[in-house]
Amino acid sequence: MISKLNLFNVYLISRRISVKLAFLRNWIYVLEAVSFVICLVSMFFKEFKLALFILVIMSVLLLILIFEVIILFISSSLSKKNTEFKYLPGGSLSDWYEPTYNYNEKISWLDYVLGKLEDEGVRLESIRILSTSANKGKYEYEISKRYPKSKIIATDISIPKDHVGSSGNFTYLSEENNALNANSYLAKINIENVDLIWDIKGALWYSGKRKKLEILLNEYYNILDVEGVIIFDAYDYSREYFKNTLNSEAEGYRESSTYTRIKRKLEKSKWFNIHFDLDFIGDGEYKVAIMKKKEKRKNQTKEQGV
Repeated sequence: MISKLNLFNVYLISRRISVKLAFLRNWIYVLEAVSFVICLVSMFFKEFKLALFILVIMSVLLLILIFEVIILFISSSLSKKNTEFKYLPGGSLSDWYEPTYNYNEKISWLDYVLGKLEDEGVRLESIRILSTSANKGKYEYEISKRYPKSKIIATDISIPKDHVGSSGNFTYLSEENNALNANSYLAKINIENVDLIWDIKGALWYSGKRKKLEILLNEYYNILDVEGVIIFDAYDYSREYFKNTLNSEAEGYRESSTYTRIKRKLEKSKWFNIHFDLDFIGDGEYKVAIMKKKEKRKNQTKEQGV
């Protein structure tokens, strides 16, 4: 059986090759077009040897394009089955946070989303907000400055060294924490419930199979206060974003939104429909989901299905 390490090395090699071939692709198209014209002219003037030579060149160029498709298929197949590969050093999304944050800052994404949430009646001041997958914590820190009476708690399963430090009403927990254990690590800082969970391309995005998603949502449900909400990204993923994974300097998003990844799992989950309502605000890249906690009914069985 091939080890994870060997699979990751295959993924890295295929990715590096696909990135280099992507830069050559346009030139190959041009050469193919020029070669085709030269081949037609050569045949018109009965220069069959030249035409044959050009056909050989065109065949080689075509093989390169086919090779690129095969490499892309290998890379995408490996990363689809092993999502973590994308985020390890050298992966297509290893540096996703900073470009995404800079792009969102450019389009005033956070200001727009927070404004829309306020318009929808989502309370953001004088509440407790937990970000289970804060990464560097830049969004959370901005939220803390905008709502000084709220308490913002940030953490991550893998804490980057250059994350925003704790300050004022913003706390970045020093230990690495798994979102599945949110109840436990909140108890260590004497917090029983939170009012809002901020999960932008975080634990929900990475949740995997439906059963694991339900376990994570059950953890969220248990730490949310009455009428608590979960906020996560829900923009409609388009193939146009795929090019950004091949160009490190490209602006814009580099992967599908959280809602795109978990939509079908939510639709198939009876447990989810019992415990949460789902609503959306915003359009395009500003679209986010609001998952609202439902109150447990007396006749509702404990943890139904989880």
